[in-house]
This record gives sequence, C-alpha cells and structure tokens, in this order.
Amino acid sequence: MRWAGVVLDDRGYFEEKTGKPQIWAGKLNGYKLSWMEPYCARFRYPRLKPWLTKFRPIKGARTGGNVTVLYGQK
Repeated sequence: MRWAGVVLDDRGYFEEKTGKPQIWAGKLNGYKLSWMEPYCARFRYPRLKPWLTKFRPIKGARTGGNVTVLYGQK
C-alpha cells in the first residue's frame, strides 16, 4: 500500500490512476499538508521532513492552528 508521503514524491502514482498528468505547482501549501506535523511527531517518518521544512510554519484551522508550534520537531 502506498501512502501520502510516498505519493508526494512520486506523481506517477496518481498519473497512473487518473491517466492525466499531475500539476501541483501552486496547489500544495501548509494548510493542505497540516496533517504532517502531528503524524511526524508520532511516527518520526523522515521522508516527510523536506515537505515540512518547505512549508513551515504550518497552520491549519482543522488541525489546531499553528501545528508547527504544537507538534513541530526541533
């Protein structure tokens, strides 16, 4: 089973499923990826670190506001 951390690095997964190219430029942001901070705080998945670094501070109203402050790793 593939999950989001792998799929973010490999657009081919969704291209294969949809039959269409995946263009993410300008569509990803900290709000959409706010689930990553609590996930990484719990499971320490190093493959997501570049995404966290790129979008920090990550904020999401549905995940508790500034989740970098709540869950972020130092």
